[in-house]
Amino acid sequence: THFKVYPVVAHWVWSKNGFLSRLAENPLWGVGMIDFAGSSVVHVTGGMTALIATSILGPRKGRFHHAKTGLKLSEPNPMHGHSKSLQMLGTFILWFGWFGFNAGSAINVLTELRPWLMANATVNTTLSAAAAGVTTLVTNLIITERRTGEPIYNMTYTMNGCISGLVAITGGAAVVKPWAAIIIGVVAGWLYLFSSNLLVRWCIDDAVDSIPIHLSNGIWGTIATSLFASSDGLKRLLNI
Repeated sequence: THFKVYPVVAHWVWSKNGFLSRLAENPLWGVGMIDFAGSSVVHVTGGMTALIATSILGPRKGRFHHAKTGLKLSEPNPMHGHSKSLQMLGTFILWFGWFGFNAGSAINVLTELRPWLMANATVNTTLSAAAAGVTTLVTNLIITERRTGEPIYNMTYTMNGCISGLVAITGGAAVVKPWAAIIIGVVAGWLYLFSSNLLVRWCIDDAVDSIPIHLSNGIWGTIATSLFASSDGLKRLLNI
């Protein structure tokens, strides 16, 4: 389904003929939609697909209900991944690849404007991911300590928080200031924690937390671009 939907959404935002595109002859509201590397085009589309697929498939056996009796569990079975080391390796591979994903999106900009946009996108990508990871770690640490009396350093939340920060900054990586990237990352970390726990409360079994990461923070990244886009960044991106 995703391979059928994605080209349509990408056409809307990135094609010169798209009704949301900033490249159109008469862009929406004079500027069109700024989605530099795909917070909405890539991540909201993918996250929505994940939500629909997860809802259709249903939870894994034994996740929210007893595997034999079918009775609802008092506490959901967490079903942890088998290797934190591989998960950490995957997170760093994604983070490294994101530099090419975000900075490389300046490929269609005028040559003389490209270096500034690429450098800004690279710095902001790092700051947002780092801010989101630290925010997720510390916030969850405080919450678990208040609830149980024992602080827990949850590395899975931390790694997913980093990816959430990457998703959130994708839409405006080249056009926001570094201080704004930190704010975007902090909010992304909080939003990930809230969305992840909300899915568990609703008994939606997202095995890798793709919905909180991509859908929730893709939406936030789209909104954050409109809130924090700088005049310098927009002038260089739009060549005005």
